[in-house]
Amino acid sequence: MGEDVEFITSGQPDRHWENLCRLYGGWNVEIPKLLTIYGLFLFILLFIPAVSLTGLTDSQMETRIAEMGVRRSFGAPKEMLLMQVIIENFLYTLLGGLTGLLISYIIILSSSQWIFFVGNIFASKAPQDAAMFSLSSLISYRVFFIAFLICMIFNLMAAFIPAWRASRRKIVESLNTK
Repeated sequence: MGEDVEFITSGQPDRHWENLCRLYGGWNVEIPKLLTIYGLFLFILLFIPAVSLTGLTDSQMETRIAEMGVRRSFGAPKEMLLMQVIIENFLYTLLGGLTGLLISYIIILSSSQWIFFVGNIFASKAPQDAAMFSLSSLISYRVFFIAFLICMIFNLMAAFIPAWRASRRKIVESLNTK
């Protein structure tokens, strides 16, 4: 009996993405190729705002050229000016990320009574019938920190180029911009 039986595993065990594609899509897919396509797509979606952010930072640097020229004329090294701009942008990104997380918490806490309402929408006892969820089950800290890290990397790239260009200008050119 063992010689007549053919055991087909269809490439099992599957990775999560492969399982989803086979289960819901009914098709086989090359996962590395699919992840490469999705990764490139997400990179492009994040790269476009980073280029825009670079333009905004560059225009901000143009308004601060005279300030940087004065500081350089009093002996501030180029590296110090570069680090100042990068740290300022880092703090803005940190403040924006923490503000976004705080606003997410506030929205979830204030709207959980009507978002997770389980029951008749005409019932007068809505708060008692609402489902209760913890914040950690609604907000993935791992996803938040990965997204925050990616934003920090793109912000660093977007701030470095204009700050480097502004810090490399000659002192006389910087002072004559006003």
